[in-house]
Parts: sequence; C-alpha cells; structure tokens
Amino acid sequence: MRRVLDGFRSHVSVVDPAPAGAVLVLGQAFAKFDLMRGVDALEVYREACATVTAAGHPVLWKDHPRLDDGFYGALERSLPAGAISRVEVPGALPIEVAIDQLDPFAVVSGTSTSLFTISALRGGQVFTFAGRLRFPIHRRDHRAMARLVARTFPDVTELAAGDLSSRAGASGS
Repeated sequence: MRRVLDGFRSHVSVVDPAPAGAVLVLGQAFAKFDLMRGVDALEVYREACATVTAAGHPVLWKDHPRLDDGFYGALERSLPAGAISRVEVPGALPIEVAIDQLDPFAVVSGTSTSLFTISALRGGQVFTFAGRLRFPIHRRDHRAMARLVARTFPDVTELAAGDLSSRAGASGS
C-alpha cells in the first residue's frame, strides 16, 4: 500500500502544509447516501471541530470528494475566526496521498476507512466521533462500522486528555 501511495504522492502537491498542531478532520458523505440529514451531519462535524479547537488545535477540514457542496463554509461560520482552514486533494484522490505532506498532529473522522489506513501507515493519533452518529435502523452495515470504529479509536474528546500514547489507536507521532 505504501508503494502505491508513494506513486500517487509524486503527482500530488498540497499548496499549504497544515498549520502547526493542526488536526485534520475528514468529512463524509452521510447525507448524500441518506444515512443522516445534512443538518445533523453538520452538527456532528461542528461539535467535533469545536472539541478540536477547545483542545487548543486548529482544524484542517477535508470535505468528502463525493460531495458537490461540502461543509467547510458552514463550519467556518460557526467556529472562531481563523480556527479552521481547508485542504483539497486534486483529482478526488484519497487523503492518504497527501497525509505526509500535511503532517497533521492528529486525524479525526466518523467512520472513514482512512482512519484505519492512516493509523497503519503513520501511526500517530487517530480519533473518531463515531459514537455520536445515528444511522437509520435499515442501515445495519453503517451502524456496525460505527461500532467498530468507536471500539478501535478513541473519541475526539480524548484530544484534550493529556498523554495519548498509551490509548487505543493512538501510537504517537
């Protein structure tokens, strides 16, 4: 996997590296696939980003590539000025191709498989807000994924909990 990503990485340039101490928060396409209403997804993202900033870290937001109109603008309006910036990866490539260039302090998402690959590729601190996601009963696969992610990675609230090196999913960077 590392070799494949390295091949893509040579063609990808992130214009601006992440601000010092930034936490990369990955959006998902929950509303697009009728997993939750857009307003509910926005509230979950707003809470996660507010938790990150309360822990003293700027947010580096990445909208999901399948969204025509993402959440960045609404999040920027709801957070303190300068607390959030945006990253875009060209060609809708996965964030893994740019993660080394960005070098974030930590990565946060709901149920993104990127949490698993980033954790495996880099180690580092990976967190989730999967425990806050509420999917309809007919979406058992998504509820199961949320449970798996919540069991594997610490909740985003643990960003402010001090030494994270001994916690599940957080091997330090």
